[in-house]
Amino acid sequence: MKQVILVAISVICLLSSCCNDDLHKAYEELDRAIELRECYDSIFVSEVETMKLDMAAEKDDSMKFEMAANIYRRYRYHNVDSVIRYVDIQKAISDRTRIREHVYLTQIRRITQMFIQDRYDLARPIYEALDTTDMTYNMRKNCYGAGVTLYRRFPDAPDKFRYYAENYVRNGFDQTFNVRMQYELLLQDRKPEEALDVLMTFYNENELSLHGYAGIAFGISSAYEAMGERQQQKIWLARSATYDLKASVKEYVSLLLLSKILMEEGEYSRAARY
Repeated sequence: MKQVILVAISVICLLSSCCNDDLHKAYEELDRAIELRECYDSIFVSEVETMKLDMAAEKDDSMKFEMAANIYRRYRYHNVDSVIRYVDIQKAISDRTRIREHVYLTQIRRITQMFIQDRYDLARPIYEALDTTDMTYNMRKNCYGAGVTLYRRFPDAPDKFRYYAENYVRNGFDQTFNVRMQYELLLQDRKPEEALDVLMTFYNENELSLHGYAGIAFGISSAYEAMGERQQQKIWLARSATYDLKASVKEYVSLLLLSKILMEEGEYSRAARY
């Protein structure tokens, strides 16, 4: 019996050591990303400027609308003023083309702009008044995605959140967002272990964008938080924040949450740096 206890203690110590090593490595990678953030920002600016030149040279309004939408997506987590500008450009193009999909997507992106500005109360009645008859694939994808983002913020509407999340998953839209919806539904059902399994499988088996990796890593941290595993939560928050910095994302949600945890734990120097 004594030998079994000693073996168990040894295993626990080994796991704790590995976890500490992973956390130290995650902090090192995050520190390096912070040092290089100006370089990542320069890469972002260069890529977007190329996209702008291509859009300026394009003559076809439908192609120009898609190009403006792609630039809007790049700015969505980077600069709210540029988001507004490229929603305005999409609105001007949709006013010319009068293509219903263009008009509808512009309305959805105007609502998303309100999300970024934290104006959810204003966005809600506008979203709920949208005409949802005979929607195209792209219209449904953006409608359900916006619905998830909107109703996630309203505790009085859990059924609506579930409706839009389940519809997004059922329709098999964007793969990364789809997986994030699955994990949110599992967390809502208090199944963090299943949520973690879904996220870790997707994270390990797919080639994602930097922003995609950041979102999935944040989800993994949320699953660990629900399981009460603070050390793993910090590791994955640090990884998520590193991906955000490399993608030149300016939301800093993961970084801010990690800083809050570090403050609570008395690691004031690191918390202040983050």
